[in-house]
Amino acid sequence: MPIIVLLHGLGGNDQQILTYSGLEALAQSDGFILIAPQGLGKTAGWNCGYINLGLKGADDVKFISDALHDTEKSVTYDPDRVFICGHSNGAFMSYVMGSALSSEIAAIGVVAGSVGLDPKYPATQSELTAAKFLGVEIPTTAARVKAPKSPVSAIIFHGEKDPMVAYDHDPNSLLSSTYSAMDSASYWAKSIGIDTDPTTKTINSDVIDSVWLGNKGQEVDLYSIETGTHDWPGMMNIATDKEGNIITSDLIWKFFESHPKIQ
Repeated sequence: MPIIVLLHGLGGNDQQILTYSGLEALAQSDGFILIAPQGLGKTAGWNCGYINLGLKGADDVKFISDALHDTEKSVTYDPDRVFICGHSNGAFMSYVMGSALSSEIAAIGVVAGSVGLDPKYPATQSELTAAKFLGVEIPTTAARVKAPKSPVSAIIFHGEKDPMVAYDHDPNSLLSSTYSAMDSASYWAKSIGIDTDPTTKTINSDVIDSVWLGNKGQEVDLYSIETGTHDWPGMMNIATDKEGNIITSDLIWKFFESHPKIQ
């Protein structure tokens, strides 16, 4: 069976994301293994290396890797169909795990995340103040996820009106110093060996899908949602509307199904 590791966002927990992502119901109906680890910290989160939104000093790469491998002791999963996805801080961590475990991970799903802190946009005072309130640290120096050594495809969702993780350096967002959604997708595409520009297609009046395709089957899809905020589009989270009229869980699972590990 395929296996998906599902990572919650800052201040969230494993049970919440199992419910609001919709992936728990899909695991039951479509037959894949789903595990949802719990992050730690004053405000529960993950240590992404370039930014630690979890417990100080925590090695969450090792923790999540161990959680994945410990699962194999009781349930056999297909080594060519191992996937990781997450929301917000969990989306940051999905990029990190896609890099750190690129020899194992086939594809990642990123909802409202970023590959790092952009050197062109240093942390603002409002970001530093908010971080202090949450009990986390935002570095004042730029950093970015390392390029994966093996191709790992990615499906990405980001609301253009995200008030938490800026779609494109919105100074009114809590995190405005992160790489933009487009820059993150472009960086990941280049990192997995795609040297062509993306093509775009209109999904509906609110959603544009930018697609990078490689010659070995590697792919990066970025869904830009014009009215999207910081939700998991199509399911209840901060807001209750179905932003963009897309069901993120269905699109992630469909993408994962069509992207086994590239050797």
